[in-house]
Amino acid sequence: MKRLLPLIALVLAAGAAPAGTSAHAEGSGRLTVFAAASLTDVFPKLDPRPRYGFAGSDQLAFQIQQGAPADIFAAASPKYPELLYQQGLVEKPVPFATNTLVLIVPKSNPAGIHTVDDLTRPGV
Repeated sequence: MKRLLPLIALVLAAGAAPAGTSAHAEGSGRLTVFAAASLTDVFPKLDPRPRYGFAGSDQLAFQIQQGAPADIFAAASPKYPELLYQQGLVEKPVPFATNTLVLIVPKSNPAGIHTVDDLTRPGV
């Protein structure tokens, strides 16, 4: 699992690095990764070497628009990388992960929950 982030970094560096900037070339030689706040715990565990900046994807996109150098932008959704791409600030974004909503109920399912919509029923 420790090799996952370098793999992700290679994929993302080609697809989401700000065009014309290289944060690690200007600094310590470490990659600078801007990542969604939801990745705060996991990314450093996968690879502690990069310099991380965690915040909301919208805040990170704004920082990139203002010229903040980042080698990788790992957003929580494709919206902001696509916006930055349309503005010519990054290369074409490359999705690196997806997720699926999962609802778990007790085996006996006393509330009769079968879909997410069931959660809106009175008394559930």
